Amino acid sequence: MSGQKSPLERFKILSKVLSSILITSDSIGIYNGVQSLLIPRDQYLNDVEELKKNGTPVTLWVYIGLRKSATGNCAYTYGLKELDKQEMEIIDSKLNLDELYSFLLNITSYVIGNNITLRSGETLGYTTDQKVPVTISKGRFVEGQSFKLKI
Repeated sequence: MSGQKSPLERFKILSKVLSSILITSDSIGIYNGVQSLLIPRDQYLNDVEELKKNGTPVTLWVYIGLRKSATGNCAYTYGLKELDKQEMEIIDSKLNLDELYSFLLNITSYVIGNNITLRSGETLGYTTDQKVPVTISKGRFVEGQSFKLKI
């Protein structure tokens, strides 16, 4: 995964190579240890199709963890660091776990696919009316600093 290409370009190349191996072998899946991902063959081949549409197959590159706490639901990314991005966390949200997963998946895809660098104090959202505050602080579910999205 080293070289002069951007991390995104290297991930795209790796995904194409891995899908070729899956197509031409009896492999049952792909294990990506850095991101703690174990992806079954059919899911990998389905999700890698995003590359043909100039999409971002986040599910192949980034683990999105979900947790329940006594005060709300939580979600976090694991693997954005490998793409030269800061990990993201949503802590104690009132949204259900499916909604959290979809929101974080879409935001992660947007950040990776558009090479966005979030900054503490900014807001983000699906619409101009939605203002999700972004802050940075010590990670709760990931090591080091992470962006906290308050939704």
